[in-house]
Amino acid sequence: DNHGSDDDQNSEPIDQDGDGWFHHEDCDDFDSRIHPGAPEFCDGMDTNCDGRIDPPDSVDTVVWYRDTDQDGFGRMEEERTACTQPGLDWSLVSGDCDDANAEVHPGAVETCDGVDNDCDGAIDPEDSEDGATWYIDRDGDGFGDAATSEVACTAPDAHWVSIGTDCQDDDAEIYPGAQEFCDGVDGDCDGE
Repeated sequence: DNHGSDDDQNSEPIDQDGDGWFHHEDCDDFDSRIHPGAPEFCDGMDTNCDGRIDPPDSVDTVVWYRDTDQDGFGRMEEERTACTQPGLDWSLVSGDCDDANAEVHPGAVETCDGVDNDCDGAIDPEDSEDGATWYIDRDGDGFGDAATSEVACTAPDAHWVSIGTDCQDDDAEIYPGAQEFCDGVDGDCDGE
């Protein structure tokens, strides 16, 4: 007899979890969230029965950025979508402008080194940690006015100097160390 038993011919397909997929199609017929065509989530389960767990096209994956120098900031040019961190050299945060130098990244301290340390597009800005104080030298005698100063990595222009001890910055003959004359003027800025 080639026709099988009456039980085989009359049996209805089984859908144990009521998800619309029969037992022979469903990879877990006891969980209605799992069946062919179900959306994949980062949950450690193969919810769509394709044999893959938490694939890169899961609904709730996140974008990871290559972080070669492992400073916590990746570069936007190389990204990967995944449920979990692909490796130690991947970060959830992008914006690194030099991924070969762990000292350079968003939020890093700016120093006077000719590098954009904090990736904001500015090199050696006024607020660099090791910036020098520069004093305006209006009379060009090499000594600046202590009352007018700026902090910067380099002098703003040729009218700024690093010594701010000129007591009369509108007269090039008066500065610390200048020759004193009997003229009623403090020519060397010593207070006498």
